[in-house]
Amino acid sequence: MGDLAQRRGVLGGWGQAVNVIATGTVCLGGELPGKLDAWRAAGGDGVELWRADLDGQRDKPVRRALGRMKVVNVQPLHDYAGCPADLRAAKRTEAAAVLSEACYWDAALLCCAATHPRANRQMITRDLRDLAHWAELAGTEIWYEALPWSTWDHTLPAAWERVVKVDRPNVKVVVDTWHHLVTGGCPSFVRRLDPARVGLVQISDLCREPTREDLITVARNDRALPGDGYMAKPITMIVDSLLDAGYAGPFSAEAMNRSLRAADPYDAAGKIMAALGRVLPTLP
Repeated sequence: MGDLAQRRGVLGGWGQAVNVIATGTVCLGGELPGKLDAWRAAGGDGVELWRADLDGQRDKPVRRALGRMKVVNVQPLHDYAGCPADLRAAKRTEAAAVLSEACYWDAALLCCAATHPRANRQMITRDLRDLAHWAELAGTEIWYEALPWSTWDHTLPAAWERVVKVDRPNVKVVVDTWHHLVTGGCPSFVRRLDPARVGLVQISDLCREPTREDLITVARNDRALPGDGYMAKPITMIVDSLLDAGYAGPFSAEAMNRSLRAADPYDAAGKIMAALGRVLPTLP
């Protein structure tokens, strides 16, 4: 068990879901129950469930492997907000299915900013309001995330502006350190955010500046563990600023890395937890 998990144990736990420490199941190799067992053994108390990992699983092995860990979100819902008219019916059906999955696991739904080349900018706010309405009826939240390759809302400031424009209390922004820093975002920008409207902070580092051509490949396969790249200081600034402002939501390692996925999940989970401890030193 890593140092961060040990410090939490000494402090007697987190109480009311304060700063849950999670990782995405996409970051670990193997089958879902094994991934969950490994992260729980490393001291994690939350997970982001990747839809492909779920694959309809609602069985006892998954529940048993989760233990007391919190499912913080089910992800991702791609190309929903601003979907082209000819794909709208299919995307609404998909959104309903993902929302049902999120509700089953008592989790939020993570919705990424559209990457479709024909995404309709004028429909994004309306679509997110509709999704927020359905989520409110179901008792859950929508977390909106900018992707550097999104057609619209491809930066954290743009995603935050969208959340403000949507103006629904259950629509919150995702702060992804890799996405924010790779697009040239300033760490101090997070001081402008209302911490109550931040749903999640995803943490990973950069080993190198990706080119425009390999941006997606690097984002999905070659992110560094926090502290193993050259952005440890900006990441710590982001974390500290949010904590100082009163952010009490989850932190999640979003270190999508092919080497971690190929490793034994227990070894990988231990490395992830140890790396988080290097950039989350100010947690209470």
